[in-house]
Amino acid sequence: MNTREVIRKIIEESKDHYSFSSTQFQCDDVITNKVRAFHFEPEQLHFDETGGMGKEDDVHCTILYGLHMKELEPELVDYMSNVEPFYVTMGNISYFDCDDYDVMKIEVQGNELHNLHNGLKETFENTQSFPEFNPHVTIAYIKKGYNRGLVDNYAFIGNKMLVDKLSFSSRDGDKTVVPFKQAELTLK
Repeated sequence: MNTREVIRKIIEESKDHYSFSSTQFQCDDVITNKVRAFHFEPEQLHFDETGGMGKEDDVHCTILYGLHMKELEPELVDYMSNVEPFYVTMGNISYFDCDDYDVMKIEVQGNELHNLHNGLKETFENTQSFPEFNPHVTIAYIKKGYNRGLVDNYAFIGNKMLVDKLSFSSRDGDKTVVPFKQAELTLK
């Protein structure tokens, strides 16, 4: 490889913002507005060295992170066109304990969500960092020691949301909406 090819490769690889691509569903307006209504004092929030993290502004639930595909592939679109829309139910507010901060999140429940995660994981090449799928909606990245007792852990319990499409997020952060199979649904 000559110098020009090496530079071109470095530039091409630097376009990726993330190590992998992912799939997620965006939350509806009701859940999104409730998440955005949470108030935090600046000293409660954790920010990384680039100023990122803090309060979540892209309110979503990741279905599968770790996809190797760089761009949306026709096989994923075909796969999703056979998925029936389904409902998920929001649960308690809980936390992931990380070394430098905690992740304040809403638990998301639904068998179909787990089935979709497992189907995608089995069908498409991916790398997983966590052994278990814990579907959730991130509210904020908070500093260690934030008083968890101040939060209404039941604020989201029982809220139902229709999932009828997902967003494919490429390594460079571009998002494409992929609809599920079209079907009539009634709230369960």
